[in-house]
Amino acid sequence: FQQVVVCVCVVRVCAFVFTFTLAGIHLLFFIALLPPILSIPPHFYLFLLSLLHFILSCVVILVQRAIVIMISLLSLRGGGLLLKQQIPLFRRTLGTICTKNFSGLPMNRRFSSTTANQPVPNLADMGEIGAFNNVRVHCSILPNVMDKQELGHSIENALSSWKRDGADAAWFMIPVEKAWIASVCSNLGFALHHAEDETLYMMKWLNDTRDCAVPPFNTHQVGVGGLVIRDDLHVLAIKERNVLTKGYKLPGGRMDPGEHLSDAVMREVFEETGIVTKFHSLVSMRHINKFMNKNVADIYTICRLIPESFDIKRCQLELSVAKWLHIDDLINDTFPANEQLFKLIREHLHAANGKHNSTFLPFDLKQRVYDSPYKLKTTMHYFHINGSDDATNN
Repeated sequence: FQQVVVCVCVVRVCAFVFTFTLAGIHLLFFIALLPPILSIPPHFYLFLLSLLHFILSCVVILVQRAIVIMISLLSLRGGGLLLKQQIPLFRRTLGTICTKNFSGLPMNRRFSSTTANQPVPNLADMGEIGAFNNVRVHCSILPNVMDKQELGHSIENALSSWKRDGADAAWFMIPVEKAWIASVCSNLGFALHHAEDETLYMMKWLNDTRDCAVPPFNTHQVGVGGLVIRDDLHVLAIKERNVLTKGYKLPGGRMDPGEHLSDAVMREVFEETGIVTKFHSLVSMRHINKFMNKNVADIYTICRLIPESFDIKRCQLELSVAKWLHIDDLINDTFPANEQLFKLIREHLHAANGKHNSTFLPFDLKQRVYDSPYKLKTTMHYFHINGSDDATNN
């Protein structure tokens, strides 16, 4: 820092010397030369001289300030580096002080906020009995600082009260900023059911007369495959870069949360191949346990789509091949389960005489959309054999 201070002083001295030297030079220049040449009145000449001196002085001062600011920033950067070097020593010193002064305190009181513990509310009155006779407590409304032991006693009293009232299960929804509450619940027999949207869901089964009836979270996943067939019986087929199966397969992927089956399959086909389609029908479904994950079952559906564009734009990241392949060639180069399905489909395609995209074939399950009978502002999508249009159809 001493070198930085010396540099700043030198720059300031040089700037002042330069200012006065420049002012003297242009003053002598104007006094000696300009009045005889321009024949201007003395008072106007003095005004011009003062104005020019003011402008030049401002320029020099601005340059000086810019240089000083640059050097100051460099000094701050150097100071920051020095402080960074001192951080490990500071941490060791702080750790020693805390160990000596706070080692006798319980863990829930060490390094806590200076804010005093707030009273624990009566949790028995905060529980909301909802569907399936479950009690839910939203921990977002609890105080930020509470004594763990007092909170544990309050939870125990609430559990006893809910059991007397006949509740089957208790849920604590804990925001991540209050995740320490989860450890208190865990010590009282709660289990982490799942985490969603920055919230931990802790659950405890209360009904001692029967086994826990709460299903585990995310037991199934749903995948979609798009069967896109041109009028000339060419099928849109792909090969993935990460090969899991032999031969060609249909484009597709997993459904996103909140998607309907028809929307998901059209999205996946477009993302992988660039082909725009229209949903036609549900063709097939298969179910497999322990798919890619020992705790998750996979439901895979194949949907028939009508192509509305034909120029393929392959997803370079996911696919190695994307092409229109005649159904005979597809049958000869796919895995066995698809081979059997495509043979059955081929029979009905031949029987349709090229009109398969304008009609429903025997294997097609038509989509019908109904209003939900539950207290939800949504719709239900059913898939039936082709019949009368007794509902909204897509």
